[in-house]
Amino acid sequence: MKIKLILPLFVFCYLLIGVFSGNAVAQNKYNWKEVVTGKYKYRYVTNDVQNVRFYTLQNGLQVILHVDKKEPRVIYKMVVRTGSNNDPAEHTGLAHYLEHLLFKGTDKYGTLNWEKEKPYLSHIEELYEAYNHTTNESERKVIYRQIDSISGIASKYAIANEYTNIMKEMGSQGTNAHTEFDATVYDENVPAGALDKLLQVQAERFRNPIFRLFHTELEAVYEEKNKGLDGDDFRMFETVNSTLYPNSNYGQQTTIGTIEHLKNPSLKAIKQFYDTYYVPNNMGLILSGDFNADEIIQKIDQYFSYMRPGKLTAFLQAIEPDFATPVVKEITSPTPEVGVLAFRIPFKGTNSKDELLVNLLSQLCSNGKAGLFDIDINMPQKMQMAGIELLGTYQKYITLLGVAMPKTGQTTDQALDLLWQEIKKVKNGDFDEKLLTAIKNNIELEVSMSKRNNIATLMTLERGFIADRCQTWNNEASFLEILNAVTKQELVDYANRVFTGNYVCVYKRKGKSTNTAKIVKPKITPITINKTDRSAFSKNLDAIPVPATKPVWLNFDKAISHSKINNARFLYTTNKENGFFELQYRFDMGSWNSNLLPVAVNYLSLLGTDKYSAEDLNKEFYQLACEYSIRVSDKSTAIVVSGIQKNFDKAVALLEHLLANCKPTAESLNKLKEKLKKERIDAKISKEALMKGLVSYAVYGAKNPFSQAGSLQPDQLDAPALVNLLHQLTRYKHLITYYGPESLQTITQKIKSSHQMPSSFTSIPAPAVNFQPRILEENEVYAADFDMLQTQIQWVRNMPGYQPSLQANVNLYNNYFGDGMGSVVFQQLRESKALAYSTSATFQAPAYKNDYYRMTAFIGCQADKMDEAINGMDSLLNDLPRSDDGIQNAKRSVRKSLETQRFTDEKVVDFYLLLEKKGLSTDFRQQIYESLEALNYNDLKAFADKYIAHKKYAYCIIGSKDVLEGADLKKYGNVKKLTPEEVFGY
Repeated sequence: MKIKLILPLFVFCYLLIGVFSGNAVAQNKYNWKEVVTGKYKYRYVTNDVQNVRFYTLQNGLQVILHVDKKEPRVIYKMVVRTGSNNDPAEHTGLAHYLEHLLFKGTDKYGTLNWEKEKPYLSHIEELYEAYNHTTNESERKVIYRQIDSISGIASKYAIANEYTNIMKEMGSQGTNAHTEFDATVYDENVPAGALDKLLQVQAERFRNPIFRLFHTELEAVYEEKNKGLDGDDFRMFETVNSTLYPNSNYGQQTTIGTIEHLKNPSLKAIKQFYDTYYVPNNMGLILSGDFNADEIIQKIDQYFSYMRPGKLTAFLQAIEPDFATPVVKEITSPTPEVGVLAFRIPFKGTNSKDELLVNLLSQLCSNGKAGLFDIDINMPQKMQMAGIELLGTYQKYITLLGVAMPKTGQTTDQALDLLWQEIKKVKNGDFDEKLLTAIKNNIELEVSMSKRNNIATLMTLERGFIADRCQTWNNEASFLEILNAVTKQELVDYANRVFTGNYVCVYKRKGKSTNTAKIVKPKITPITINKTDRSAFSKNLDAIPVPATKPVWLNFDKAISHSKINNARFLYTTNKENGFFELQYRFDMGSWNSNLLPVAVNYLSLLGTDKYSAEDLNKEFYQLACEYSIRVSDKSTAIVVSGIQKNFDKAVALLEHLLANCKPTAESLNKLKEKLKKERIDAKISKEALMKGLVSYAVYGAKNPFSQAGSLQPDQLDAPALVNLLHQLTRYKHLITYYGPESLQTITQKIKSSHQMPSSFTSIPAPAVNFQPRILEENEVYAADFDMLQTQIQWVRNMPGYQPSLQANVNLYNNYFGDGMGSVVFQQLRESKALAYSTSATFQAPAYKNDYYRMTAFIGCQADKMDEAINGMDSLLNDLPRSDDGIQNAKRSVRKSLETQRFTDEKVVDFYLLLEKKGLSTDFRQQIYESLEALNYNDLKAFADKYIAHKKYAYCIIGSKDVLEGADLKKYGNVKKLTPEEVFGY
């Protein structure tokens, strides 16, 4: 459950809908047709390769069906066209509250005895109304104690997370929801055989939701608020919106709500909101996956026909005023400085090209490869980073952000001036038309690639329904024709309408965060969660037949063709869907073999050859609709080139030329040093990097991969050594993999002629440092200060002795104990004790057969909950709670996941090589699947006792200095307070 703040329009699947209507291509080729099957009428678009059907039931519920039989699963979305825009001004955050409460059940499920539970919930509702209208703090505390006390009694009749348990039993992999300005979306991803059962549960879910277990769920929302207050993106987003949209809720209300409103909720207001907006004529049910559309529409009508339409008042966004001069705002933060130019662009609706043009405009400025920002600013490193982002489409406007991160010694204003220079080029048409053609070609590739899975189609349909633009699906089908008709002059004219003086400039200045507001922990008595009980409704679901899905295990001998190209192993898989290819050179060497390797790869992006500059190389790859990357991990490296098969020869030749002929220059080395120095400075003020460093310290000790990488001094780098490493890279032993449409025989010859290899490989250098995970003899605490409202704790423990036969226990333990909303950790620490918004635990299997297992656990909580959170997690780790129903649910969930899992495309080779690293040659999922059935709680308890319970752990803790200094950390283990220099190695 989450708030969705930024909706990136540059995702190409989102480009596909509502581009503009009335074009000749759509009228001639992509036309709306109407079909009646039985008593159901649906609309579709001719020549639509997705074959999407659009229904409207008699009660107004819109149903959108997309059949995709690539795997035996179905993705479900219920989209409600209401979000924080509709929050009452005196109850901001209400729509998001409601999203959380829609997981709590109805009068039929989520309860052991509704008649006995009901009066307590009514009393709690009245108490919250009194609490909401009381300002005297002493009186408020008395009321809250009553709420806490009666909630404890009511919880004895509640079945916490029964909805999640039902979904888990079905084998759902996507139980979640999110709230945004204009919509609330509920998600599931279930095996195809469970679709009938899913629809019955979802119909019941919206029939009569009961807002039980409210005060603990409210505490989870508090945690989510505090987490957002710690996030600079959240604060920048709020600042931009509040300034650009002074007249509407997009700027004047936040989705999560104000602290004052969070502390004073009204259950009556939430119910009124639900009754107003959760009506069928304001809701869209979207399915994509393996099903029979004619059968499923009957089921949907049968289960959802009870809904009655409501009277809706359309939300109309206010007209926003133009600014006489640019408006400047500032926030402060300990993280790196950033400058943002925010443009509010009028959006004329479905009869215009606005979305298409603004996306093309953003790609022209920055596409990560060959945009003007990329070539003119990022490649020559005129600043640390320049980019562009698009925020969600509002009813009348689109927001475009130019982002500038200054480099060391550069002011934010100087960085923003560089953005303006490139923007002026766009406005003057001072760019090669070939760039626009290349952008179109790359979009075409992305569109083709997006249709390999149903996620992209679902995203498009979801966004279209929210904006009430599914009626323009004919333009999705004709999108490429419309795209290719856009001219350079059209884009230049649009840029001149967009880039005016009517903008906001936001500076994120370096300094102590001024955002000190926080929500103080109320006294909450842990509630009963009745995790082992089931309602009659849940038990009745067992009678619904679910067709068995037969698992499909990979036969690698059939799925992969093995051969040799010169002296390298070659693994081939065919792409029968489209013209996309991916070629990889994979090495069993990485940063542990040479800490210069990741630096050399970083350096490569700055280098040219005797034929091309670095900028020209980026342009060449982009114009080919191809790209390359080099991925370096601790023990492996992969050189990857991918794109359109018709350009395979040119793309591979270009990559080979670059690797063999890249040339160092004094200028490029200075750029690299400057870049690395800035990255090192920025890392020290990142809480994510700090936690990563603490964990590495805990796993390996003071001499660890994280700090070792930091010990490499930029000023000591030698350009010839870095370039020589790149030149020699393909001389080391490696294997080659190809996924694409070309035949094995043809592609083998092409790779032989293009890929430069020696007659015999150079031996891979032994690891420079062979880092060994530590086995702890005592509990240890590693703590580091960071200016933040929350406190984050991560548990770490290493264990040697990889055993493939143990994997069934590992999968079951993770699913039962720490993975997802139905897990023990989530239910106990969030649902019962309200200690966190996010918490999890995982027993991680090693990537290589000689590596170690690792047990990790995490919780992010308010600072004043730290001791309680640590004790709560410790208790669960040491004594695995018993729920036989929970074990059975977890077992079904794992089995159904394996039954419906399908490895396709290039993932087949990835999976094969992953198993090979573990010393396995066959698909070991079959062994896991067959072993699961016999496992029970006693087996899991024995597993936990042997590897997890009452063992020695390292506690990695980051939080504010005041919190850590005031805490008695030594009671958890030997304490080491780490300085940034000790963590980062510099």
